[in-house]
Amino acid sequence: MVSLLQTRDRLGLIKTIAKFEAPIHQKEIESKYGAGCYCMKETSPRFRVIWKGWICLPVAVAASVSTFPAHSQLFLSERISGTASLP
Repeated sequence: MVSLLQTRDRLGLIKTIAKFEAPIHQKEIESKYGAGCYCMKETSPRFRVIWKGWICLPVAVAASVSTFPAHSQLFLSERISGTASLP
C-alpha cells in the first residue's frame, strides 16, 4: 500500500508532495515540509483519505475560524490542540 501526501497550490490544483510506504504522523510532516494544509491518502485498492487539515494553523486562518461551519470548527480545534488522532 502506498500513501500520498498532497496539498493545493495557489490556483487550487492538487499537488502530490511525497509518497510513503505507510502513513506518517503529522508531526513528521510538519518537521519535513513545514506548516500548511495537507491531505494524506491511501491508494490501494482505491483512493481513501486518511486525514486532512491544517498543520500549524496560520494566524490569518485562525482569525477566520469563526466563519467555518460548526463541524469544521470542532475539527480545527482538535487539530490545534493536538487531540485529533490518526485512525
